[in-house]
Amino acid sequence: MSLPPFEYLAPGSTAELAGLLAAHRERCRILAGGTDLVNWMAEKIYRPDYVIDLRKLPLAAITYEKGRGLTIGAAATIESLERSPVIREFYYALVQAAGQIGSPQIRAMATIGGNCCNASPCADMPPPLITLEARVALTSARGSREVPLEEFITGNRQTAIAPDEFLECVRVPDPWPHSACRYSPFGLRAAQEIDIASVAVNVALDPATGLFAKARIAMGAVAPFAMRALKAEASLVGNAPSGETIDQAALVCSRECRPIDDLRASASYRRHIVGVLARRMLRDAVAAITS
Repeated sequence: MSLPPFEYLAPGSTAELAGLLAAHRERCRILAGGTDLVNWMAEKIYRPDYVIDLRKLPLAAITYEKGRGLTIGAAATIESLERSPVIREFYYALVQAAGQIGSPQIRAMATIGGNCCNASPCADMPPPLITLEARVALTSARGSREVPLEEFITGNRQTAIAPDEFLECVRVPDPWPHSACRYSPFGLRAAQEIDIASVAVNVALDPATGLFAKARIAMGAVAPFAMRALKAEASLVGNAPSGETIDQAALVCSRECRPIDDLRASASYRRHIVGVLARRMLRDAVAAITS
Protein backbone atom coordinates (compact mmCIF):
# COMPACT_ATOMS: atom_id res chain seq x y z
CA MET A 1 0.00 0.00 0.00
CA SER A 2 1.49 3.33 -1.09
CA LEU A 3 0.36 6.58 0.52
CA PRO A 4 0.93 10.10 -0.80
CA PRO A 5 3.50 12.12 1.20
CA PHE A 6 2.29 13.93 4.31
CA GLU A 7 3.54 15.34 7.60
CA TYR A 8 2.53 13.36 10.67
CA LEU A 9 1.38 15.35 13.72
CA ALA A 10 0.47 13.97 17.16
CA PRO A 11 -0.84 16.71 19.46
CA GLY A 12 -0.60 16.16 23.20
CA SER A 13 -3.70 18.17 24.14
CA THR A 14 -7.05 19.15 22.68
CA ALA A 15 -5.91 22.78 22.74
CA GLU A 16 -2.91 21.85 20.58
CA LEU A 17 -5.23 19.89 18.26
CA ALA A 18 -7.50 22.93 17.91
CA GLY A 19 -4.49 25.08 17.08
CA LEU A 20 -3.30 22.69 14.39
CA LEU A 21 -6.73 22.58 12.80
CA ALA A 22 -6.96 26.36 12.85
CA ALA A 23 -3.56 26.60 11.16
CA HIS A 24 -3.98 23.89 8.51
CA ARG A 25 -7.76 23.65 7.98
CA GLU A 26 -8.56 21.89 4.65
CA ARG A 27 -4.92 20.82 4.24
CA CYS A 28 -5.15 18.29 7.10
CA ARG A 29 -7.05 15.14 8.00
CA ILE A 30 -7.67 13.67 11.45
CA LEU A 31 -6.55 10.10 12.06
CA ALA A 32 -8.64 8.30 14.68
CA GLY A 33 -8.84 4.59 13.84
CA GLY A 34 -7.76 5.03 10.23
CA THR A 35 -9.89 2.18 8.90
CA ASP A 36 -11.29 4.45 6.19
CA LEU A 37 -8.76 7.28 5.98
CA VAL A 38 -5.75 5.09 5.21
CA ASN A 39 -7.60 3.30 2.41
CA TRP A 40 -8.81 6.60 0.93
CA MET A 41 -5.29 7.99 1.01
CA ALA A 42 -3.97 4.83 -0.65
CA GLU A 43 -6.58 5.30 -3.40
CA LYS A 44 -5.51 8.97 -3.68
CA ILE A 45 -9.04 10.14 -2.82
CA TYR A 46 -7.49 12.25 -0.08
CA ARG A 47 -4.06 13.86 -0.32
CA PRO A 48 -3.68 15.78 2.96
CA ASP A 49 -0.50 17.71 3.64
CA TYR A 50 -0.89 16.90 7.34
CA VAL A 51 -2.30 13.88 9.17
CA ILE A 52 -3.20 14.60 12.80
CA ASP A 53 -3.24 11.52 15.05
CA LEU A 54 -5.61 11.53 18.07
CA ARG A 55 -4.04 8.65 19.97
CA LYS A 56 -2.27 10.82 22.57
CA LEU A 57 -5.50 12.62 23.48
CA PRO A 58 -8.02 11.64 26.20
CA LEU A 59 -10.89 11.19 23.77
CA ALA A 60 -11.70 7.50 24.20
CA ALA A 61 -13.63 7.42 27.48
CA ILE A 62 -17.19 6.11 27.82
CA THR A 63 -19.00 7.49 30.87
CA TYR A 64 -22.57 7.42 32.15
CA GLU A 65 -24.18 9.49 34.88
CA LYS A 66 -27.87 9.19 35.67
CA GLY A 67 -29.55 12.48 34.92
CA ARG A 68 -26.79 13.54 32.53
CA GLY A 69 -26.73 10.54 30.23
CA LEU A 70 -23.99 8.88 28.23
CA THR A 71 -20.83 10.52 26.92
CA ILE A 72 -18.72 8.69 24.33
CA GLY A 73 -15.35 10.14 23.42
CA ALA A 74 -14.83 10.53 19.69
CA ALA A 75 -11.85 8.13 19.74
CA ALA A 76 -13.74 5.39 21.58
CA THR A 77 -13.45 2.23 19.50
CA ILE A 78 -16.44 0.38 18.16
CA GLU A 79 -15.22 -2.65 20.11
CA SER A 80 -15.36 -0.68 23.37
CA LEU A 81 -18.98 0.27 22.66
CA GLU A 82 -19.87 -3.33 21.93
CA ARG A 83 -18.33 -4.46 25.25
CA SER A 84 -19.53 -1.60 27.46
CA PRO A 85 -21.84 -2.89 30.26
CA VAL A 86 -23.63 0.45 30.62
CA ILE A 87 -24.34 0.70 26.89
CA ARG A 88 -25.56 -2.88 26.86
CA GLU A 89 -27.91 -2.15 29.76
CA PHE A 90 -29.34 1.22 28.73
CA TYR A 91 -28.63 1.69 25.01
CA TYR A 92 -28.80 -1.80 23.55
CA ALA A 93 -29.32 -0.63 19.95
CA LEU A 94 -25.76 0.77 20.02
CA VAL A 95 -24.41 -2.66 20.97
CA GLN A 96 -26.35 -4.20 18.09
CA ALA A 97 -24.98 -1.60 15.67
CA ALA A 98 -21.40 -1.93 16.90
CA GLY A 99 -21.48 -5.69 16.44
CA GLN A 100 -22.37 -5.27 12.75
CA ILE A 101 -19.38 -3.13 11.79
CA GLY A 102 -16.64 -4.84 9.80
CA SER A 103 -14.59 -7.59 11.43
CA PRO A 104 -13.22 -7.90 15.00
CA GLN A 105 -9.97 -6.35 13.77
CA ILE A 106 -11.79 -3.37 12.28
CA ARG A 107 -13.95 -2.90 15.39
CA ALA A 108 -10.78 -2.81 17.49
CA MET A 109 -9.52 0.17 15.45
CA ALA A 110 -12.57 2.01 14.11
CA THR A 111 -14.02 4.81 16.24
CA ILE A 112 -17.45 6.27 16.81
CA GLY A 113 -16.18 9.69 15.76
CA GLY A 114 -14.91 8.35 12.48
CA ASN A 115 -18.11 6.44 11.81
CA CYS A 116 -20.15 9.63 12.29
CA CYS A 117 -17.79 12.05 10.53
CA ASN A 118 -17.39 9.81 7.47
CA ALA A 119 -21.15 10.26 7.03
CA SER A 120 -21.71 7.21 4.87
CA PRO A 121 -25.41 6.58 4.15
CA CYS A 122 -24.70 2.93 5.05
CA ALA A 123 -22.94 3.64 8.38
CA ASP A 124 -24.29 1.58 11.27
CA MET A 125 -23.91 3.98 14.21
CA PRO A 126 -25.92 7.04 13.06
CA PRO A 127 -29.41 5.43 12.85
CA PRO A 128 -29.56 4.21 16.47
CA LEU A 129 -27.79 7.33 17.73
CA ILE A 130 -30.39 9.50 16.01
CA THR A 131 -33.26 7.57 17.61
CA LEU A 132 -31.55 8.08 20.99
CA GLU A 133 -31.45 11.87 20.44
CA ALA A 134 -27.65 11.98 20.31
CA ARG A 135 -25.76 15.24 19.94
CA VAL A 136 -22.17 15.77 18.86
CA ALA A 137 -19.84 18.20 20.60
CA LEU A 138 -17.73 20.13 18.08
CA THR A 139 -14.66 21.99 19.35
CA SER A 140 -12.26 24.50 17.80
CA ALA A 141 -9.98 27.31 18.92
CA ARG A 142 -13.08 29.51 18.63
CA GLY A 143 -15.02 27.53 21.25
CA SER A 144 -17.43 24.59 21.41
CA ARG A 145 -20.94 23.89 20.18
CA GLU A 146 -23.36 20.97 20.21
CA VAL A 147 -25.38 19.82 17.22
CA PRO A 148 -28.03 17.06 17.02
CA LEU A 149 -26.55 14.19 15.06
CA GLU A 150 -29.46 14.24 12.61
CA GLU A 151 -28.50 17.83 11.74
CA PHE A 152 -24.75 17.16 11.81
CA ILE A 153 -24.89 14.67 8.92
CA THR A 154 -26.16 16.71 5.98
CA GLY A 155 -25.66 14.36 3.02
CA ASN A 156 -23.61 11.56 1.50
CA ARG A 157 -20.12 12.03 3.05
CA GLN A 158 -21.15 15.54 4.12
CA THR A 159 -21.36 17.00 7.62
CA ALA A 160 -21.80 20.35 9.34
CA ILE A 161 -18.29 20.30 10.81
CA ALA A 162 -16.13 23.33 10.02
CA PRO A 163 -12.56 22.87 8.72
CA ASP A 164 -11.10 24.06 12.05
CA GLU A 165 -13.36 21.89 14.25
CA PHE A 166 -13.01 18.38 15.62
CA LEU A 167 -15.69 16.09 17.01
CA GLU A 168 -14.85 15.81 20.70
CA CYS A 169 -17.58 13.46 21.89
CA VAL A 170 -21.08 12.12 21.34
CA ARG A 171 -23.64 12.81 24.06
CA VAL A 172 -26.77 10.71 24.52
CA PRO A 173 -29.44 11.66 27.08
CA ASP A 174 -30.86 9.28 29.64
CA PRO A 175 -33.15 6.62 28.21
CA TRP A 176 -36.83 7.44 28.20
CA PRO A 177 -38.79 5.78 31.04
CA HIS A 178 -40.38 2.46 30.05
CA SER A 179 -38.52 2.38 26.75
CA ALA A 180 -36.41 0.10 24.60
CA CYS A 181 -34.27 0.62 21.51
CA ARG A 182 -33.33 -1.86 18.81
CA TYR A 183 -31.32 -1.84 15.56
CA SER A 184 -30.93 -4.18 12.62
CA PRO A 185 -29.20 -3.90 9.25
CA PHE A 186 -29.68 -6.11 6.23
CA GLY A 187 -27.01 -7.09 3.72
CA LEU A 188 -26.20 -9.83 1.27
CA ARG A 189 -23.59 -11.37 3.58
CA ALA A 190 -23.55 -12.01 7.32
CA ALA A 191 -20.35 -10.00 7.97
CA GLN A 192 -18.17 -7.23 6.48
CA GLU A 193 -21.05 -6.18 4.27
CA ILE A 194 -22.31 -2.80 3.10
CA ASP A 195 -25.92 -2.55 4.24
CA ILE A 196 -28.76 -2.63 1.75
CA ALA A 197 -30.98 -1.08 4.41
CA SER A 198 -31.10 -0.66 8.17
CA VAL A 199 -33.67 0.41 10.74
CA ALA A 200 -33.30 1.66 14.32
CA VAL A 201 -36.21 2.21 16.69
CA ASN A 202 -36.59 3.76 20.12
CA VAL A 203 -40.05 3.57 21.70
CA ALA A 204 -41.60 4.21 25.09
CA LEU A 205 -44.94 2.97 26.46
CA ASP A 206 -47.16 4.84 28.89
CA PRO A 207 -47.27 2.59 31.98
CA ALA A 208 -50.76 3.81 32.85
CA THR A 209 -52.42 3.17 29.47
CA GLY A 210 -50.01 0.82 27.70
CA LEU A 211 -50.07 3.05 24.63
CA PHE A 212 -47.06 4.30 22.71
CA ALA A 213 -45.92 7.48 24.49
CA LYS A 214 -42.86 8.30 22.38
CA ALA A 215 -41.31 6.92 19.20
CA ARG A 216 -38.28 7.63 17.06
CA ILE A 217 -37.37 5.61 13.97
CA ALA A 218 -34.31 6.10 11.76
CA MET A 219 -33.52 4.36 8.48
CA GLY A 220 -30.07 3.86 6.97
CA ALA A 221 -28.84 3.16 3.43
CA VAL A 222 -32.15 4.31 1.94
CA ALA A 223 -31.40 8.04 1.60
CA PRO A 224 -28.27 10.21 1.29
CA PHE A 225 -28.09 10.15 5.12
CA ALA A 226 -29.76 8.31 8.00
CA MET A 227 -33.28 9.73 7.96
CA ARG A 228 -36.11 9.89 10.47
CA ALA A 229 -39.40 8.21 9.62
CA LEU A 230 -41.47 11.08 11.01
CA LYS A 231 -44.83 9.94 9.68
CA ALA A 232 -44.30 6.43 10.98
CA GLU A 233 -43.37 7.82 14.40
CA ALA A 234 -46.55 9.89 14.48
CA SER A 235 -48.63 6.84 13.54
CA LEU A 236 -47.42 5.06 16.68
CA VAL A 237 -47.81 7.71 19.39
CA GLY A 238 -51.10 7.44 21.25
CA ASN A 239 -51.93 4.02 19.83
CA ALA A 240 -51.77 0.57 21.34
CA PRO A 241 -48.66 -1.53 20.54
CA SER A 242 -50.77 -4.01 18.61
CA GLY A 243 -49.76 -5.98 15.56
CA GLU A 244 -52.01 -3.78 13.44
CA THR A 245 -50.41 -0.55 14.71
CA ILE A 246 -46.90 -1.89 14.16
CA ASP A 247 -47.73 -3.23 10.69
CA GLN A 248 -49.10 0.17 9.69
CA ALA A 249 -46.00 1.97 10.99
CA ALA A 250 -43.76 -0.45 9.08
CA LEU A 251 -45.71 0.22 5.90
CA VAL A 252 -45.33 3.97 6.41
CA CYS A 253 -41.56 3.52 6.89
CA SER A 254 -41.28 1.74 3.56
CA ARG A 255 -43.13 4.63 1.90
CA GLU A 256 -41.11 7.38 3.63
CA CYS A 257 -37.62 6.17 2.73
CA ARG A 258 -35.89 7.44 -0.42
CA PRO A 259 -33.81 4.53 -1.77
CA ILE A 260 -32.00 4.22 -5.08
CA ASP A 261 -31.32 1.39 -7.50
CA ASP A 262 -27.71 0.24 -7.51
CA LEU A 263 -25.61 -2.89 -7.91
CA ARG A 264 -26.52 -4.19 -4.45
CA ALA A 265 -30.30 -3.83 -4.57
CA SER A 266 -33.21 -2.16 -6.31
CA ALA A 267 -35.12 0.69 -4.72
CA SER A 268 -38.27 -1.43 -4.48
CA TYR A 269 -36.39 -4.23 -2.69
CA ARG A 270 -34.92 -1.73 -0.22
CA ARG A 271 -38.40 -0.41 0.53
CA HIS A 272 -39.58 -3.94 1.20
CA ILE A 273 -36.63 -4.64 3.51
CA VAL A 274 -37.21 -1.40 5.44
CA GLY A 275 -40.78 -2.52 6.15
CA VAL A 276 -39.63 -5.94 7.30
CA LEU A 277 -36.92 -4.53 9.57
CA ALA A 278 -39.19 -1.84 11.04
CA ARG A 279 -41.86 -4.39 11.90
CA ARG A 280 -39.31 -6.72 13.47
CA MET A 281 -37.52 -4.03 15.50
CA LEU A 282 -40.75 -2.49 16.80
CA ARG A 283 -41.99 -5.89 17.92
CA ASP A 284 -38.66 -6.63 19.62
CA ALA A 285 -38.64 -3.26 21.39
CA VAL A 286 -42.22 -3.64 22.65
CA ALA A 287 -41.45 -7.15 23.86
CA ALA A 288 -38.41 -5.87 25.77
CA ILE A 289 -40.54 -3.26 27.55
CA THR A 290 -43.44 -5.55 28.41
CA SER A 291 -41.53 -8.70 29.33
